[in-house]
Amino acid sequence: MGVTPFLRQTARCSSRAARQGADRGCGDSPGFASSRLGIVLGLEAMRMLEQDVANAEDIDKAMELGYNHPMGPLKLTISSVSMCG
Repeated sequence: MGVTPFLRQTARCSSRAARQGADRGCGDSPGFASSRLGIVLGLEAMRMLEQDVANAEDIDKAMELGYNHPMGPLKLTISSVSMCG
């Protein structure tokens, strides 16, 4: 399978963000910042799939390659749900 335009653009944007030092501190709030972001990421991935922006494999692969996530948001959501049931 070749690199799709969606994956290419995601990699380009993530490398630009890394070069610009995109990390910032967090204020005092309940819960973990990473958990809150993970939920938003999963929901947006589902919306992208629903709107035919990209297929599930490309969305997950973009996050794995572009953001160095060990697992894409859709795979993570499926595995989390199967652990609870």
